[in-house]
Amino acid sequence: VIVGSGITVSPDGDIFATGVTTTGSLVSNGVIKVPDGSTSAPSITAASDTNSGLYFAAADALGLVVGGSRKLLANSSGITVNNGDLTIDDKIIHQSDTDTTIRFPAADTVSVETGGSERVRITSAGLMGIGTNSPDNILHLESSSNPYLQLEKVGTSSKIYLGNSSGEAVLEATAGAIKLKPNGASNKFILDTSGNLILGAASYQNGGFGGTSHGINIAGTQPQILLHETDTDKDGYF
Repeated sequence: VIVGSGITVSPDGDIFATGVTTTGSLVSNGVIKVPDGSTSAPSITAASDTNSGLYFAAADALGLVVGGSRKLLANSSGITVNNGDLTIDDKIIHQSDTDTTIRFPAADTVSVETGGSERVRITSAGLMGIGTNSPDNILHLESSSNPYLQLEKVGTSSKIYLGNSSGEAVLEATAGAIKLKPNGASNKFILDTSGNLILGAASYQNGGFGGTSHGINIAGTQPQILLHETDTDKDGYF
């Protein structure tokens, strides 16, 4: 059965439309089938803009085309934005956990929230705050308890802690000595696990006196300890 130009009704009731443009509403109680289309010729378009619209890129895949260029693809794997930016007003929200978000709270600023509270912020100056929304340095950690930075080697129990304990600076090594290497030099300052302070050597030396008591070990061609009295400007040497 032919109903007007370009419209065919089959014996089983399917309607086939070819090259048909409507200026009103198109209402159907069944399935409306259209050609797959392409990026250059979408299958569903506006009459005045035939290179913008929707097309069917593949099985289970729907593409959005603007100006003959695909901008968005939705398929069984998710949604992909092509050839442009994805612009949002304020935040990205996890569907099943709406108080966990990525936000843009100010110009040139991004933040992360969990449990409805801000946890991380990167400011327009490139400063990162963890526990604070007003970082003072490149990395600023703040906590209502004593904040610690933990460094841990994978597959071992060795950890390094750097923290603020009620205003006191704490440097802790759980599996070895603490070493300072000024200008990359080795064996300049070592505080070993026995509490010995070693300057200029790789390990503690008892100097032939025997014993394993804790102490200060200074090694070098002319090792010395300088004591300087500031009010008289006098020096004493060991």
